[in-house]
Amino acid sequence: MTDFNPITADEARGDSRPVTHEEFQRMAASGQQRLDRMAAGAGGTKGLDSHWQDIKDHAHRVSQEPWGGATYSPRTGKPVSPSKGFALTSRRPGQEQIRLPENASREQLGAAMDQARIRYAQLAHGSHHLGVFHDDDEKSIDIDPVVITQSKRAAHEIGAATHAVGGAYEFHTGNGTFPPHHDPGLDPK
Repeated sequence: MTDFNPITADEARGDSRPVTHEEFQRMAASGQQRLDRMAAGAGGTKGLDSHWQDIKDHAHRVSQEPWGGATYSPRTGKPVSPSKGFALTSRRPGQEQIRLPENASREQLGAAMDQARIRYAQLAHGSHHLGVFHDDDEKSIDIDPVVITQSKRAAHEIGAATHAVGGAYEFHTGNGTFPPHHDPGLDPK
């Protein structure tokens, strides 16, 4: 079994709950299995290809708002806004997050989004999306490959697998929910 890099108490945010090392590993393994299923098949990037400049312009506009952002379908090139579900990163181990200062110019954000299309090859597979989000706590604009799950449990499991310390965005409420973190004090002695 793969040993996933646990989220620490120092990295935990929001409603992250403490768990044992074993429970964290079990949740992360389940999250990785979910991600693998979500990556199956070729979704394509026709929508990104056809609407790329419009997407970059829209992303800059919405990311200027506090906690603003959007999740874009690579297939349609349109922002998605389901009435329920959770969006969170699907970065693979070794894939760095693209992060800009919150006051990035349109040109800086556009160049970073161009870089994301190269770095995040998973955008062309399965049910992956492109996310651009303004994180007020970190004073940044983050660009990530993302997946959308229908349950908080799935979001927490995938978040454990991807080390998603930024959490998952819940479409219905606009709030974040955060994966568990490892608390060594809970481990058996």
